[in-house]
Amino acid sequence: MNLFVSVPAPHRWVLVTTDGQVQDQGECAHAAQIPLPEPSVPVTAVVPTAQAPSYQLKLAARSRKKLMQALAYALEEQVAEDVGELHVTLTTWDRATGQVTVTACRKDLLSKWISTLEDAGLVVSRVVPEWSLIPLHTDTRWTLVVRDQELLLHSPTEGGFLLGMDMLETWWSTQREADPPVAVSDRALVDRLLALGATHAHHWGTGNQLPDWIAVQAREGLDLRQGEFAVAGTRSPWHRLWPAAAALAGGAILLLAVQAAEYWHLRQQAVQQRAQVQQIYQQAFPGARPARHPRAEYERRLAALQGNASAGEFLYLLQQLTSAVLGTGLQVQDLRFSDGRLTTALNAPDFESIEHLKQILEARGTLAIQLLSSGARDGKTTARISLERSA
Repeated sequence: MNLFVSVPAPHRWVLVTTDGQVQDQGECAHAAQIPLPEPSVPVTAVVPTAQAPSYQLKLAARSRKKLMQALAYALEEQVAEDVGELHVTLTTWDRATGQVTVTACRKDLLSKWISTLEDAGLVVSRVVPEWSLIPLHTDTRWTLVVRDQELLLHSPTEGGFLLGMDMLETWWSTQREADPPVAVSDRALVDRLLALGATHAHHWGTGNQLPDWIAVQAREGLDLRQGEFAVAGTRSPWHRLWPAAAALAGGAILLLAVQAAEYWHLRQQAVQQRAQVQQIYQQAFPGARPARHPRAEYERRLAALQGNASAGEFLYLLQQLTSAVLGTGLQVQDLRFSDGRLTTALNAPDFESIEHLKQILEARGTLAIQLLSSGARDGKTTARISLERSA
């Protein structure tokens, strides 16, 4: 048996048998109204997808420990919050490619939700993001669930997150080249994906609520109760003996030196990404003081611009450009906006990088891209491109 309880209130609860069948379910306004299970029945708190989304990173690391130490620096430019306030859980890690997926949730919310249930007499053994309970089809890369004009997405390699329905086209532009198999809970959405060029989208009747998902495929989900949120007593006692064992092991000093060098390398990757975001921020807002969290400040300033149509167009084009440039090695040297057109000067490792950027932007289907000029000097390629909404 397992009792799944959604947080925050109102609480939907589902009691599931050991063979994955829904035995009972309900909804209540307060945690104290949830029927208490037998002491042997584990309780799983289910947190909203919007509060525990996944993020994609790329880091070369030899060990899980060093990877976890570098995650905070790499994640800093993808979230508006201070990463020190986030509980980060490693979701997937491909050692060969360096592709990493993490799931982040605010620590204060996580603590509050656990306390709410435990104050009501429910001993929470696991905490999982809702998206991790969405069924996965063996022949697809993504499952899309439609609920209240929103999309919940789940992938075995890229985790899960929430999108507004109006972001479907933008999301698909990032997938169009690979054209992955997609299972969709809504037939109308299948038609929209096919119209966007998908060739492997099909309907899969998963429903859009936890009891529906369990009926299709019972899943344990991604447990966020790790690290400082681990249930007391679940950590191995060996972690207490490890420092002494490491001190006695031959070559310990050399091992620590190698690990330190690796950690420095990972941090440098993250520092370079931060510098790139800072550069784009300064180009977008000349004269602005360097920001401690440039991505968050960039988003705040852009939000303040949305009061007029011209600023809104600038916002849209700048977001399109920055999302395509980050992580590519391209450097933005100048930004100009006039008459609905954004013009930028770029430094690139080679001309192929410029062409690749053009392809990324053109693949989105909403932009008209022009290469205004390009050249090579001192082993570097420079180019000026313009982008505007396509007619």
